[in-house]
Amino acid sequence: MQNSQQFNFTQGFDTFGVPDALPKLPITLNYRNTALEVAALLDTGASVNFQQFPSNSPRSPDYSQKLHHSQTNSQAGS
Repeated sequence: MQNSQQFNFTQGFDTFGVPDALPKLPITLNYRNTALEVAALLDTGASVNFQQFPSNSPRSPDYSQKLHHSQTNSQAGS
């Protein structure tokens, strides 16, 4: 690719407080006389998984126990 560009991975934290680094593309959204700087997630397919079903679907995983367990453990360590 002659016009290829590289973008840095942005360090952040997932829902459970685990550090992660994701590739984000800085873009500017313009509408009329307003500009908004945002970061779009690049879908590399390497490490990001999205829930395929609506959260109220019977096939959807139940994350409430995992979230409660994670919060309990983080509070115990403080």
